[in-house]
Parts: sequence; C-alpha cells; structure tokens
Amino acid sequence: MLTVQKINGVNAPMFECDVCQKPISDMKDGLLLFDRREQPKTITVHRHDCDRMVRKNFQFYFELPTAMVFLEHNSKFTGAARAEAEQKATLMESLAI
Repeated sequence: MLTVQKINGVNAPMFECDVCQKPISDMKDGLLLFDRREQPKTITVHRHDCDRMVRKNFQFYFELPTAMVFLEHNSKFTGAARAEAEQKATLMESLAI
C-alpha cells in the first residue's frame, strides 16, 4: 500500500507492507503481488517472510523496482515531467514540508 510517513521531519510517500504494516524502506525488498481476475487484486509486501504468508493467493508478482519502471513508462512520467517532479521533491524536502 502507498502511505505517507514523516521521515526526517518531511512528509514522504512510502510503500507499506500489506501483511505486517511496516514500511518497505528499500525497494529491492518489496514485491507487488497480483492475480488475473476480472477485478484484479494487488498487494505490496516485503520479500521473503511476508510474501510467503500470502503468495498462495496470488499468481503473479513484480519486484517493486520493476513495477516502478512500468509505472513511469505507462504514465508517461519521463524526461521533463520526471525532472520537474524531482525539483519539486527536493524543494519540499529542503522546506521540511
């Protein structure tokens, strides 16, 4: 799940594990599990312990870094749009918003 948490005094979007409800602080430690039903279900989990608890309910997965690449590509979040967002995020971080 996507959530907002205070990190060093700054409100920051973070992935949170849908199993243990703890932040996924390193992308390589997370998975996006999903199935192929008419109304697809997705959950975000920590790799290993948490995903083992629920993996039998899901047929497919993306590693979070790979899912992010697909999101950027599918939402046309590249080039100038990405650069502008990075500038805004840096400014927000410097202002501790």
